[in-house]
Amino acid sequence: MSAKIADFKDMKSLVAELGKRCFQQVLYFCADNHRDELEQGLKDHPVEIIKVITHESRLTVPVLDEAYDAIFVFSPRSAESLLKKNTFDPQTVFACIGPTTVSYLHEQGITNTFCASRPDNKLLLKEFYSRKISAGRS
Repeated sequence: MSAKIADFKDMKSLVAELGKRCFQQVLYFCADNHRDELEQGLKDHPVEIIKVITHESRLTVPVLDEAYDAIFVFSPRSAESLLKKNTFDPQTVFACIGPTTVSYLHEQGITNTFCASRPDNKLLLKEFYSRKISAGRS
């Protein structure tokens, strides 16, 4: 039997796949303040989720005194810290590492977002730059 590695667009797609399989235990490495999507998504399945807290996260709340054309955010937690004490022009683009961050921003009323085709720092920069160059030519 060969193992196959899969990647998932977001936690919802991972939860859907785990729900289809009959795992008895899942080992989950996370921060102390992780979102409960895994636990909530699998609450009706007979699976034990073993969480290993790998790091603690302390939210910092910067106050920005400039306007920016684009802001790159790499997690919902980063977006949360920015939105605590700042407001942004609707034209400001939030470039996001993945769909979970985009979803969080949309829930907060920020709709001018850009998302990488897959969660990868370099790919986000490359795709954002390509889009910006393409938009500038139109």
